[in-house]
Amino acid sequence: MDYLPNGFKLNIIDSPSSPTPIFYLALKGGNYDVGSFNSPTSTGIQQITTVGFQPVLVMLATQGQAASNSIGSGAEIAFGAATSPTEKGFIWFEDPDNQRPSDNAMEIGADRIIQWRNRTLSNSFAVRGSADFVSFLSNGFKLQWSNVESQAKQIIYVAFGGNNYELDLEAQ
Repeated sequence: MDYLPNGFKLNIIDSPSSPTPIFYLALKGGNYDVGSFNSPTSTGIQQITTVGFQPVLVMLATQGQAASNSIGSGAEIAFGAATSPTEKGFIWFEDPDNQRPSDNAMEIGADRIIQWRNRTLSNSFAVRGSADFVSFLSNGFKLQWSNVESQAKQIIYVAFGGNNYELDLEAQ
């Protein structure tokens, strides 16, 4: 990739046989931080204080699994975001491997910043992990966990902050 005064240029080494969209997020100004933390194993408040500035937006993502570098079978992801205790939301979906018939599910909500579930023997979906957004801190953010698992799960975050930033979302 080459950086240009007004953007960037990609050097395509192995072109696909047909046009393929490329999505990007260009950020100008502001403060940004990407990191990870583990969900707690007991309910209550969790403070993430590694951001280094006061965010105005935080996005969370997890596969509902312990931290690992290996590829798993089956798909599960929970994704959420918040700009305040009243402006938040999440989406969760799963598609377990080797299920016949297919056994997938999803959930969308605006009352939490993140939540993930598990199918029970009675075909209902028990909440495995669930956190509400409490507030931003001068160096991070605060969550309130109401559902946790006995094994911590890895959560990835992206924090956005500062007063002078621009977002440019494009598909080319």
